[in-house]
Amino acid sequence: AIYKVSKGDQRLTQVSTFMTGRFDAWGTLLRNRYAAAGVSQYTHTTVRDEHYLIGATDWDGSSPNSTSSLYHFNESSGHLKLLQEIDTFGARRWLFFSVDDTLLAAVANHNGPSAIYKCSVRPRDASDPSSTEMLSLQTADALRLPILAASSVTAFAVEDAQYLLFSTLYDSMVPEQSSLSVLYRVRKEIDGSVTAT
Repeated sequence: AIYKVSKGDQRLTQVSTFMTGRFDAWGTLLRNRYAAAGVSQYTHTTVRDEHYLIGATDWDGSSPNSTSSLYHFNESSGHLKLLQEIDTFGARRWLFFSVDDTLLAAVANHNGPSAIYKCSVRPRDASDPSSTEMLSLQTADALRLPILAASSVTAFAVEDAQYLLFSTLYDSMVPEQSSLSVLYRVRKEIDGSVTAT
């Protein structure tokens, strides 16, 4: 569910819910429902004063190899608009981070390789005067990482270097697919590509 907390006010107002079942009796501003079964975690980012959420879909009710969804959050209406579905493999966590001026998104997948995506801003639709620029993940250029059974990813910087740490879970059902936690140093190459070493 999405809740709004106003500055200087300790009250919590439910704006919308992702639940497809029973609706809680909180004082609500809007009652928007979104089909988002099996999402283990949501991550927020802001680009050019626009708000975005991406959900890590761990299980969609039938398969762990499903899609994670990127949404635009309209602050004035409290609505979420689906922008993009990204193929993931039991996604556990998404993380937005920047290298130089490039926004990137990393996903920790449990059932397949984890990945890093470049983010771009799609220009607004000239035929629709109410449209705005929207965030997009460049899936064709994804950097696939040989990390299986990933449970989380975090980013940190030390001096001029950016690092990503993928933590993993040992899966006794498929021990050959389990890997150790992996620390990457992220570099931006001369041609603008991003590599993890």
